[in-house]
Amino acid sequence: MPNDLHQRYYLQPLEHCVTLMQQLPATESGHHAYLGGMVDHLLETVAYAARLSKNYLLPVGAQPEDQASQSTAWNAVIVYAAMLQSLDKLYQIEIELQSGLRWIPLNSLSGEPYRFRFTPMADAVQAQSLSAMLACKIIPYEALIWLSTWPNVLKTLSLYLTGFRHESGIVNTIVLDAIRVSAGSSFESPAELPVDTTNEQLIITGYDGADIKQDTFPIAQNERFNLGSIFHQWVKKSILEQLISVNTIDSSVFIIADYVFMRSPTIFYQFMAENKQALGEPPCDWRMVQKQFEKLKLHKRQTNGVNVYCCEEKEGSKSFNGYLIPVAKIYGTVSPPADSLLMILRQ
Repeated sequence: MPNDLHQRYYLQPLEHCVTLMQQLPATESGHHAYLGGMVDHLLETVAYAARLSKNYLLPVGAQPEDQASQSTAWNAVIVYAAMLQSLDKLYQIEIELQSGLRWIPLNSLSGEPYRFRFTPMADAVQAQSLSAMLACKIIPYEALIWLSTWPNVLKTLSLYLTGFRHESGIVNTIVLDAIRVSAGSSFESPAELPVDTTNEQLIITGYDGADIKQDTFPIAQNERFNLGSIFHQWVKKSILEQLISVNTIDSSVFIIADYVFMRSPTIFYQFMAENKQALGEPPCDWRMVQKQFEKLKLHKRQTNGVNVYCCEEKEGSKSFNGYLIPVAKIYGTVSPPADSLLMILRQ
């Protein structure tokens, strides 16, 4: 990407966000709870999201030539999503100028002294809606025209920015993973993604003035701790697109008491078989995928700490071990099928 476009599409929007955030802390008493913490959290999240995105060939399931031609555009969507979600935090802070006026983050703060305090966020959707309005001022119009070359790219970005983050699929997963790394939670080796200086963080996005080339290294050879998220997204996509049967005699997935029951290790074998090319050679062991999925803590655990439950046929002698996941974490706002007539949860 030419330097002038890199400047307009990425550096200027990032500088705009930094200006809005001033020296504000990201949280009142949690992570980055210091002056300037919000900017640090922003830069780290953008850098981590860009790096985590290299685990994926987007759009998932497309032909390699389509993935190669769209790689820069999808990278831009992930950078913008990571950048704009950080602005949600501005709506948790009330800022009063010395003049007595209340500042809202639609314009940069003037040089007037101000004081701030944290306020409870009553409605996360409202904050996301305000961030969407602010996105119109931050993302350049010509960048949106460029992204519209690929309708699904622009659609995914618009879904994310207008509050339908779950529906944006893998983009939301990548940004959430980046937030967790920046916040220092739940990842095996955060040190593998060191905190860079600002310039290095911008370079990580891949927009260093040189032509961007599609990464060809497979998922399994790079940052395997993200395999759990990859698996989770594959399960959701496969179920919602009816690529995996549900509630049939040969299914690996059943609906039981408002939970999605996934047979183990059957579901992991299926994932490995259908993603051989993406997982690369030598293929990772299915137990690694299982382990990283468990780290996401999406599933219900038994009171004794055991991760799996046992289900058995209503009419028959077979029983199966597997994971119980709340239906909302798979189906989102889509109505799930009725409970299985074939399987029951063993008490």
